[in-house]
Amino acid sequence: LEQGALITAFDPVAQENCKRQYGFAMEYAPTVEEALEGAQVCFIFTDWGEIRATDPKVFKKLMRTALVYDGRNLFDPMAMLEAGVEYHSIGR
Repeated sequence: LEQGALITAFDPVAQENCKRQYGFAMEYAPTVEEALEGAQVCFIFTDWGEIRATDPKVFKKLMRTALVYDGRNLFDPMAMLEAGVEYHSIGR
């Protein structure tokens, strides 16, 4: 953040708490798609249904760089690869 990184977060449950705690440091998107729009990297830390339901092709279509680090192992690595997404499933 100190070097100018911009963070856009999506979390339908914790968003209000995050706003209070980190308010100025992040933007908050109302949808997964809006959070992905133009992103250079996506980190997945929660397993909300909205995230799980995202088609792998959406990552490729919306992101500037389709690079995903998935800490919840939500997606099939082959499906992400076939969609053109560089996918790192952490802890699998």
